Amino acid sequence: MQISIKMRYTGTLPYLTTLIGALQASTAVVLTAYFGKAKAENIKGGITYDAALGTNLDNNDL
Repeated sequence: MQISIKMRYTGTLPYLTTLIGALQASTAVVLTAYFGKAKAENIKGGITYDAALGTNLDNNDL
């Protein structure tokens, strides 16, 4: 591929387009799994991490 690009080859590069498509598909799979895992980790007892951040635990009035 590097030689084709350096020599300004203007034909089709099916191996390059296949590689790009495969990387895009694998990225979609990885991101879906990552965000699913992150969502599962941020929930405990029905309260999300973001909702818990809204509480002021440093208040000395307790």
